[in-house]
Amino acid sequence: MRTPLPGLQLTVLLSLLGCEGAIVASSTELTPVKGAPDSQCTEGGPGRVPARRLNNVEYANTVRDLLYLAPTVDLTSTFPADTVALTAFDNDALLLDLPPERVDAYLHAALKAVEAAWSTSRSKLVPCDLAAGRACAAQALGALVKRAYRRPVTQDEVDALLGVYDASMTAGLGAETSLKISVQAMLSSPRFLFITNGVKDNVTTGTHHLNGYELASRLSYFLWRSMPDDALLAAAERGDLTTQAGVRAQVERMLAMPAAAVTTGFGSQWLSLTELGRLAVDLSGQLRIDMALETQALFDHVLRDKRPARELFTADYTFMNQNLASHYGVSGVSGTALTRVAVPQGQSRSGVLTHASILAVTAGSTVRTSPVVRGHWILEKVLCAPPPPPPAGIPALGETPGTSEGTMKERLAAHRTQPRCAACHERMDPVGLGFENYDMVGKWRTQYTDGSAIDPSGNLPGGEAFAGPTQLTSLLSSGTEMENCVTSNVMAFATGRRITTEDKCSIGSIARASFADGASLEDLLVNVATSRQFQLNVQEEP
Repeated sequence: MRTPLPGLQLTVLLSLLGCEGAIVASSTELTPVKGAPDSQCTEGGPGRVPARRLNNVEYANTVRDLLYLAPTVDLTSTFPADTVALTAFDNDALLLDLPPERVDAYLHAALKAVEAAWSTSRSKLVPCDLAAGRACAAQALGALVKRAYRRPVTQDEVDALLGVYDASMTAGLGAETSLKISVQAMLSSPRFLFITNGVKDNVTTGTHHLNGYELASRLSYFLWRSMPDDALLAAAERGDLTTQAGVRAQVERMLAMPAAAVTTGFGSQWLSLTELGRLAVDLSGQLRIDMALETQALFDHVLRDKRPARELFTADYTFMNQNLASHYGVSGVSGTALTRVAVPQGQSRSGVLTHASILAVTAGSTVRTSPVVRGHWILEKVLCAPPPPPPAGIPALGETPGTSEGTMKERLAAHRTQPRCAACHERMDPVGLGFENYDMVGKWRTQYTDGSAIDPSGNLPGGEAFAGPTQLTSLLSSGTEMENCVTSNVMAFATGRRITTEDKCSIGSIARASFADGASLEDLLVNVATSRQFQLNVQEEP
């Protein structure tokens, strides 16, 4: 149970929130689409991103970085969960609402954070003697608020926080407590809790370029899931972020730092690794963690070693520790640390699509693998061409492959003879069947438990034939559909919005440049960050 806030603290904090007003995200619906060749469309607008609040991960990271707290300091475990959607990332502006219970949670988290900071990092936050009076409080707040609001601040904004300090002093709380309450007020301000995305109070419509500080925030929450550091704010102040070269330099610097969280942020959500912990399958907690770490390690390696983005799907190596090696049936790997190893011989594995993490997440059942679920996942996550929901009244497949109904392949073929099923299942089923050599937890197999043989061969809707998962992943990773889809997902995460039809030409252009010979996954992130979609915003009348 939370301890109630002291009366004066609650009064001044709510007063500050009331003066600054509530910021509410738009509920406009956006429809995701795949990219298209430039010859088929014209350049559209950059897309609209309303002001949005920090999600729970971003909030915790930002408070810890701002107040120099240890990563272990828990700030959000009692927060309401962020709204999630299968087709959106957790930083989607349209999902990040602000119900009253969240405001209360922010007030209590601010109190907890400031108390923790005063016990571990007070000297960094208060570089003067508070006994000297109000001037020291003004100095401390002036330095902190610029970092907290992630931009230059006005004297009125500093004075608002000093007003909290003065009210607390008048109430006899003393300089130390009064400054702490002022910092709590700052952490409860919409100016701290929201990313404005260039939304202007005095502008109702039009397309505008984000300024250097707005770009700094967009970059830092894209790559770090946290606030800009001093170097990034300094680059914004110098005007470096007004040039493509300046943005590229900052992206390369940020990706080289240990703080880079694009792997665990974008990579984990795009590849559904966040679902591993919720699977109702017989996997130990540590194995689930190691399975996710394997996929994150490959993503991180391809990124940091400037390898081609396509290598995410074609890599003939992976990262294992002893626990994972035992799961895969691989010998010669010891210890708990992940090390690079060649893919297991005879298991037709290549890239993330054949990792146990993704295969377990997409298995679709605790009894048998579901080619339909796996096929649907590939169409949605890798090709951005998900089929529509199934029509009502279609009977489900049985749970046991190799029954009197025929093999899994035969039963799905029969399913596709029904006109209402054919259009979708002709795309999904062959892809899912191509991964049937992997069981519900990603282990290799050549037959089902009843002894019936697995046939992973097939043809894609375009006619391309494959004999098994290696050829299938090669086909999936070699087309423009995959390139546009990966680019679309990166853009959606980078901007905090869903991709629309107006993005198609830019997505296609970025994809071609980022998947060309000699280009790397890092180039893809740079090309997104230097795009008009990333650097501009559209403001509309409410």
